Amino acid sequence: MPTNTSTVTQSEGVSNRAVGHFVTTSASAVATSFTVGFVPRIVRLHNITDRISDEWFKGIDESAIYAALNGILAKLDSDGGVTPTDFAATCAPAGASLAQLETSLELLTAKLDASAGVTDTNYAALWNIPSGTSPTAALLKASINGINAKLDADAGVTDTDYAATWNVVAVSLHTVANGTRTFDKTNGIVVGDDGTFTLTATTMVASKVFSWEALG
Repeated sequence: MPTNTSTVTQSEGVSNRAVGHFVTTSASAVATSFTVGFVPRIVRLHNITDRISDEWFKGIDESAIYAALNGILAKLDSDGGVTPTDFAATCAPAGASLAQLETSLELLTAKLDASAGVTDTNYAALWNIPSGTSPTAALLKASINGINAKLDADAGVTDTDYAATWNVVAVSLHTVANGTRTFDKTNGIVVGDDGTFTLTATTMVASKVFSWEALG
């Protein structure tokens, strides 16, 4: 979405800090990226017009991935077409670090490939993070969403709402004017490893005044 005002300031010291302000036009909202020159650990966005705030903190993506993996495993255990029924017992992530999440993902894809109740046998080939590639939140999200789409289309799997239930998308802590605070999967902030962050189209409401702050 184009904006008609945009100002950015940045100070570098023990921590990096960038602050910006923009006003959206009346054009249809689209996801928009901002460059801050460092990898943020915290991003705060305030819709000044409507008094709505979204906040992203380092680790929030890992928490969403952790919840999604556990949800998929529990759903597989209760799926009428899938055997065995010990996915959660054998594939649950030991923690929410990127390495632990990748290990859980690899256990899941291997078990799906070997499952008598699952038709396809190429989950690992398609959705494991390539050998020698360091796991990132973006790669893990893509793998989980790919697995969910594949499960929904798999002839041996009964349920067809894996993606609808457990896809991992942009997330943020979302606070509205009355103070209600939610872990939001509609509004959201995506932080890259290249010194940028992206606000989703849902967050970029037309004809509003915004301020943001990024800390690194």
